[in-house]
Amino acid sequence: MDLQQVFQIAGGSVIGKDHISIGKNNQDAIFYPEQYDRVLSLIVCDGCGGQPHSEVGAKLFAPLIGTAIERQLGRYPDHSFLRETGRADAFLKRIKDDALAYMRMIAINLGDSMSRAVNDLFLFTVVGAIITEEVSIFFSLGDGVIFVNGKRIQIGPWPNNEPPYLGYNLVKSTLNDENPQLLNFHIHEIAATQELEHALISSDGLVYLEAAAKKTIPGRPMTSVGYLNIVNETRQKIDWMGQKIEKEFGHLSDDATLAVIRRRPAQ
Repeated sequence: MDLQQVFQIAGGSVIGKDHISIGKNNQDAIFYPEQYDRVLSLIVCDGCGGQPHSEVGAKLFAPLIGTAIERQLGRYPDHSFLRETGRADAFLKRIKDDALAYMRMIAINLGDSMSRAVNDLFLFTVVGAIITEEVSIFFSLGDGVIFVNGKRIQIGPWPNNEPPYLGYNLVKSTLNDENPQLLNFHIHEIAATQELEHALISSDGLVYLEAAAKKTIPGRPMTSVGYLNIVNETRQKIDWMGQKIEKEFGHLSDDATLAVIRRRPAQ
């Protein structure tokens, strides 16, 4: 099966208005390949909002994790082993270990303390999908949202809005002692690819997009929210009588990033 002939992919990311107001960057990142055959991976990463440069880790590791998955699975003639939860967990552990090895190497070579580098740059969540000819897997480490054939899977929120991060495997956190299992990739759904019609993976900012579904686009009498950049535009108009400028702000407080896959329509 040539997956490119079977599935279409689209994705996008927009900075949240709260980040714009305080001069922060978009801390989300997205990865999906332009070309794919037997294996397809989609990754969304969301940097820790409490750190000024966590987008660095998100943007670096979204493609790193995605390509590592494709490279590792490319060595197998058959991917049916992923149907077994235990073997799928073991595969994702290898991906996690590979990512952490890169993270450790980069952090050490930055010349500062590894702990400081990880906390400043490499705290991000991961939501992902692996699509093979036989099996499709949806997983995460941290918070976000997943849809599989219309089934909605909410991941988080976490107490005090503090989700687990991949980087916590390298630095001390309360999770290392209290619940170390949260620092592994967690599988939420395993499905037969032949039964997969459509799916979505997203950062936790999707909840703002869902809440805006029936609101009008800023400055326009339209309720469609199909374009992330439009739904989060800030529009302004001049009130000549009142001698003031009125602003209508976008609807997405937080960064929102999503990747969507759907089966191509029958010809």
